[in-house]
Amino acid sequence: MAEQFADIADWSSNVVDSSLDGPLAVGATRTCKLAPTPAGLDQIEELITNFDRGRKTFAFDIVSGLPGMMKGVSSAWKIEAVGPNRTRATNTLTINVKWYMTPMLPVIRSQFVKTIWLLVKEMDQTAARQARHSAPLAMAG
Repeated sequence: MAEQFADIADWSSNVVDSSLDGPLAVGATRTCKLAPTPAGLDQIEELITNFDRGRKTFAFDIVSGLPGMMKGVSSAWKIEAVGPNRTRATNTLTINVKWYMTPMLPVIRSQFVKTIWLLVKEMDQTAARQARHSAPLAMAG
């Protein structure tokens, strides 16, 4: 799914439009226009900080578009084959908020967890759809 990093708007209901400013590599920036959110976010920019095809890992930092109460968000992903036609996606999300928001961390965390779960569900549906379309067709004889 990292190979489709630029195309998140094609499969995520949280993103209306997305683009990548160059090839998929460390240093590239993805811009995402978001669907309406409870936090009122409109657009975010994400900087790719790790991309390793061989290890199937990638990471990015949200570098603009966050509410003022947030210092930053980092997301690291690892994709692993766990069996025939089965893959595990592991995400480590780091949320940094300004000191006065510390009491709100449980609420902020729960909102991010909901968003990540939806993203993973949509990622799984997209992978399943792609697998069905790439399966060999049986020939009737």
